[in-house]
Amino acid sequence: MSDTCHNCGALQLGGKRERKTRAPDALSLPDMEHLRGWCKARHPWALNPPGRLDGLVEACLLHWGSKGETRASWLKTAQTWVIRTEAFGADGADKARATRPRPAEQPARLHPGELMPTEEEKRRARDRMQQLIDRKRV
Repeated sequence: MSDTCHNCGALQLGGKRERKTRAPDALSLPDMEHLRGWCKARHPWALNPPGRLDGLVEACLLHWGSKGETRASWLKTAQTWVIRTEAFGADGADKARATRPRPAEQPARLHPGELMPTEEEKRRARDRMQQLIDRKRV
């Protein structure tokens, strides 16, 4: 195995499967350098403004550490955090929820940041609820 990453050229550490550990207070310096190289090649938005990546890593480690989670690779966990932050945006899951289509038969539900349901959606939700009530009575 080469000692540099094939994606970004950063120093590659290890090669054998690691045992799961609790979240560290911070990623090691070599892991942070690898993450910076990986971000430079694949997710440059995470490096701008300076310090953004450090904040993302801190948020990731605090989140999983507060849950008492264990991981085999905290570097890979931080990479996943970067990818999902990009996918969901700075506002968290609201962006994804607001754009995800809702099946017609499902009652309308509001989530933070989502638009109010239309009158048609309200009517469909009432009709669906009435159908469920009628089924229960039979």
